[in-house]
Amino acid sequence: MVLLIIVVLGGIWFMSKDKVSTTDTDMASTTDPDLSGAVPADGEYVLSTSETKIEWTGTKTLIADYKDTGTIGLKSGSFTLADGNVASGTIVFDMKTIAGTETSNKTIPITNLATHLMSPDFFDVAKYPTATFVVTEAEVVGGSAGAFILTGDLELKGVKNEIQIPIKLADADGQVAASGVFTIDRTKWGIKYGSGKFFKDLGDKVIADNIDIQFVATAAKK
Repeated sequence: MVLLIIVVLGGIWFMSKDKVSTTDTDMASTTDPDLSGAVPADGEYVLSTSETKIEWTGTKTLIADYKDTGTIGLKSGSFTLADGNVASGTIVFDMKTIAGTETSNKTIPITNLATHLMSPDFFDVAKYPTATFVVTEAEVVGGSAGAFILTGDLELKGVKNEIQIPIKLADADGQVAASGVFTIDRTKWGIKYGSGKFFKDLGDKVIADNIDIQFVATAAKK
């Protein structure tokens, strides 16, 4: 299983709280927006729910090349730019929209994947219909205009953990184009199903703890 979001700067950035690295890897099929424009002007921006695409990818630890992929909808999102940096921001994910697009498991219908992810085994969307990321700090990085590392709290299933997200922003004909990738360890939010950390003798049913999340988005000035 896997959840997902963001950045392409000659590769995809993977995050941990205290380390950022880059690697070339094949994520989901999200098409990156044009990020070659100028840095967006200061101001408050609202993300388009219809033009934001969020994809997740998950794997099984002991099965080579096993992959589940899917999408999740944006419920709402906004951010503020001030003095060329991200001053604040909030993203709300609509957990009820989790869908599967591809699975290496060819014995079950793809719809079963989303049904399982919505269950208490994973995200329990009936009880926790949204997940929220709130920016607490932002850093301009890499000597590249419009590149940032966002630090903030991700609340998922009623649990908050600090994460970091590398993100690229650029002006796109008066709007803002955004792109990025981050990775979380789902067990930190109490999602333990199929985890080799907590269950023994699972064999090839062990599900990787890391969830990769990738997004491309468009935002308009408020």
